[in-house]
Amino acid sequence: MAPKIDKLVEQATSDNVTVDKIAGKEKYFPDMTKIFEWPLYIEEEVPEYIVLLTNKGNYVRSHPIMGESEKKGHREGALVLTNRAIHYGAYHREFPYDVISRVNGSIGSSSGSIEIWVDGFKHKFNTARSGDEENAKEALAFLRQQVYLDE
Repeated sequence: MAPKIDKLVEQATSDNVTVDKIAGKEKYFPDMTKIFEWPLYIEEEVPEYIVLLTNKGNYVRSHPIMGESEKKGHREGALVLTNRAIHYGAYHREFPYDVISRVNGSIGSSSGSIEIWVDGFKHKFNTARSGDEENAKEALAFLRQQVYLDE
């Protein structure tokens, strides 16, 4: 059984993680509470960072040979980085750190992206201009640390 969201938020690394953001009550953030409910919730999983994504094409999956294969994100979107995985909040997709082979990203004041590679596919998440730039940079550093922890 999943703990209450407020208890998880208390354990977060970033003070950018709030109950209102996870619950979709803050402007532009989708409801991401399902991440922390059975059967998706893994015991001891804690939200560490939340990164707001643009509402216009915030996700693209592509392959170096096959090209672009999936594009989403014409609605609210956010990434929730936990101590175990990245969750693409609006679509309830999960990428555990141990299946991510590579991380890239660039966060700036006018635009940015976070890219991960899983099974030969690049998953690109475009960050929102109205998001917290410093938080997004910290989240990207945290992601790199989690993926490259064993190297």
